[in-house]
Amino acid sequence: MENSSKRISILLAGAMAMLLAGCTSSKNVAWTSPGFKGHSIGKTVVLATFEDEYLSREFEAVFAQRLRDYVPAVSLRADVENTDKLDRKGVEKLLKQNQVKTLVVTHLVNSSQHTQLVPYGVSYQTYATATDDCYTYCSSYQLDENVESFSENTIETSLFDVATGKLIWSGLFGVYDFNSKNSNMEKVVNNTVWDLEQQGMLKANMVY
Repeated sequence: MENSSKRISILLAGAMAMLLAGCTSSKNVAWTSPGFKGHSIGKTVVLATFEDEYLSREFEAVFAQRLRDYVPAVSLRADVENTDKLDRKGVEKLLKQNQVKTLVVTHLVNSSQHTQLVPYGVSYQTYATATDDCYTYCSSYQLDENVESFSENTIETSLFDVATGKLIWSGLFGVYDFNSKNSNMEKVVNNTVWDLEQQGMLKANMVY
């Protein structure tokens, strides 16, 4: 049985493709539907579609927690016990039954591996040079380097209006070594929240 994250990601691929077709490979870019600027995103459900199930669950939790500073928000995996049994109709029905206004979907667009030399210390050597009866002590040093690998990732986050199914906001953000560390997740989350604030779609003092 296919897991829900893969199925839902395929179902939403058409809408996501519209953004990618209109964007370059530049990092940290965002698009907003003009008709939704200045309007609250309202009650929101967060869905991550990474291959790593644990990472998806953890990312949803971090994202939902951050959004709760502004609007009611929950993680799909935290709210539903058997997400692997959900298809598109099941998700739509669940969201509408719970009066959810928007759905946030985050996925990995691409990832590339790189290596680089990283300095980690300095080696010192002392030696003596003799001139007649005089000795001069000198020292030299060299930079020690180590080869380290890291991954460069582009993460896409898209916001859909549940009532119409329309894409209302989407952003591409670049991060290094994207994994289960909260600091990396928060880069994507904070960039998303910051842009939504700029578009008037999130307001810190919102009254529900």
